[in-house]
Amino acid sequence: MAGNSVYLGEDGILRVMCLGDQDEATVRDTVEQALAAAKAAPAETKLLFDASRAGRFSAEARKIIVNSLASTAWGQVASVGSSTLMRALGLFMGGGADSGRIRFFETRKEALGWLGVGRKGGKRRGISLQRLWRTITRMRWLRIKEQWLKEVFELLEGVATGDFSKRITISKHEDELALIEAGINLMADDLEEREREAKEYNSRLREERNHLARELHDSMSQLLFSVILNSEAASTLVENDPELSKARMKSVQAAASTAQQQMRDLLTELRLGPLEAGLSAALSDYIAMFKEREGIDATFSVEGDKPLAPNIERELFRIVQEALNNVAKHSQAKSVRVALSFSPAFVRLTVEDNGVGFDLERPKYGGLGLTHMRERAEGLGGVLAIESALGKGTRVTVELPREESYG
Repeated sequence: MAGNSVYLGEDGILRVMCLGDQDEATVRDTVEQALAAAKAAPAETKLLFDASRAGRFSAEARKIIVNSLASTAWGQVASVGSSTLMRALGLFMGGGADSGRIRFFETRKEALGWLGVGRKGGKRRGISLQRLWRTITRMRWLRIKEQWLKEVFELLEGVATGDFSKRITISKHEDELALIEAGINLMADDLEEREREAKEYNSRLREERNHLARELHDSMSQLLFSVILNSEAASTLVENDPELSKARMKSVQAAASTAQQQMRDLLTELRLGPLEAGLSAALSDYIAMFKEREGIDATFSVEGDKPLAPNIERELFRIVQEALNNVAKHSQAKSVRVALSFSPAFVRLTVEDNGVGFDLERPKYGGLGLTHMRERAEGLGGVLAIESALGKGTRVTVELPREESYG
């Protein structure tokens, strides 16, 4: 269990201490605390990022660390980590344009010395990309075992064929090889994560297709049958009973108008065009159309509007569509409120109605729609909460981590 801490020492160094395994949520919270502390500091902050007692960093946690350590909010950044994995991660931090500002050390004493605290000029571990390149070119002087080469080629062959499950056994004594091995394993970790995300996206895409197919069958087929039935009756009655024929034609017009509107709604769900102007603008337009179409008083508010990654905007838009669809079909509500709020690390969406509500122990309300919303939220590392009771309305709250760089 991770137990990270962030504090500003008397020496003016902001310390970020990581303990235990690090997942995405833990690291986001730690980075948010560090950025808040840096903002409150009187001058450009020197940062000591100490991962010497950290466990495993997930793929998303590594990205957040690399992005945050490269943030312009810091002055000098010293990163400490004794494990081979952390040294390999240091390649990403020490090999770019900020390599003079970000350095990686094996001990806290060396790092503090470089930051100007205690002994000066701590010895820097060679973790730059240049050092890695020299290591690779000196491979003929290293004692490379046949088993090691076999593991490397098996991993690379697996990657080429779409199998990202293999890893290289980290060497115990050959330090230079261990650094390269950890770097290759990091690459395999990231590729495996991308494959998982692609499978989840394809699964949600199939669900959306099935959902649209059901909507077309359940609503459009009935409306079109009504159009055909009333138009045939009108043509039969036009000579013998003109008034009744006119009434039937009005029914045809009403059914056709409803079918046209439902087709527009389904097309809106299919295309991403509404999001070109941003999530807030798209939701404002959609909720206004919902209010006009359903006759339900619908309001929308946004706080701290910030741009989001396209996949997050798309999923939040779909969640609002699904939630409002449930309101229109099941809630018998007279009003609904949609609210969107942003913080540095999270985005929160709330959809609340004043309808009949439902028993959470027997959630017939929304049924499959609630399942789809929850899957969308969890697919992006977020959570969905539902509050409802009979006669007291329903509130759906979604909280997602924001996919953006801290810099």
